[in-house]
Amino acid sequence: MAIECLENQIPIDSLSPTITWGDTPGIRQLILDIAARNGAGDLLAEGVKRVGEKLGPQSSHYAMHVKGLEMCVAEPRTQTNLALGYATAPIGPRYNICEHDWDYDIELGWPHTMQGSNTLVILERIPMDYLGPKKVRNYKALSEIWSATDALCVCIFAAPPTRSMTLEEMGALLGAITGWEASSYEVMAYGQRRINLTKIYNIREGLTPDQDTLPERFFTDPITVGRWNEHFIDKAKFQEMIQTYYAMMGWNEEGVPRYSTLLANRLEWVVEENHLALVK
Repeated sequence: MAIECLENQIPIDSLSPTITWGDTPGIRQLILDIAARNGAGDLLAEGVKRVGEKLGPQSSHYAMHVKGLEMCVAEPRTQTNLALGYATAPIGPRYNICEHDWDYDIELGWPHTMQGSNTLVILERIPMDYLGPKKVRNYKALSEIWSATDALCVCIFAAPPTRSMTLEEMGALLGAITGWEASSYEVMAYGQRRINLTKIYNIREGLTPDQDTLPERFFTDPITVGRWNEHFIDKAKFQEMIQTYYAMMGWNEEGVPRYSTLLANRLEWVVEENHLALVK
């Protein structure tokens, strides 16, 4: 963000206007200044959202974040599962929001991908860049299983559906550690409950539905190289995907869990304790 601001004549405190891409010594020093909060590093240490608020609307164009969390490395313009996850996940953009789209791509996907995914009722490959309800259906299952791995402290690099562990093995592992009569159904229930609980927390703390989106540049700035040259996300289709996801999760049009959804996830107490308003 700092370099793009400087390139577009937006000064940042005492930061040298000569710092640019490939300036290894200058960038290294800036990283150290951010860590120590020296000079311009004191502002940049606050993260791009607050930097954008301090420097003004023009700089906010270069502040690439969702809900205050900076974008991670995986490109969402070509991976629409990840795009939906970055936009709607309560935590914001994380590379481990769900299994990445290229695993399922009709050209690039791993040969073994579908074997484990069939357990989640994911039955067909879908192009990485597809925008539509079939991708939402897959995303819901993929996000819930990786949400469960977070809840149960299972490493995603071993987790289903495309890694070495199966969903049944996750259930068996839970049972072996706890002594419960655990199952894969219970594992998925933990994943869904966790997503709902973190969503409720965000709503209570004042996050609004307009924050379930991506930085505007993903809708307006095309990729300029390679197979995906000139490609960007169709914003209208993406908004339709978000509404489909809300409905599949049992949330209303504003992304608020309905009371029936709370009951299904044993979360009705959030209404009883006034953490969330009743939504039928």
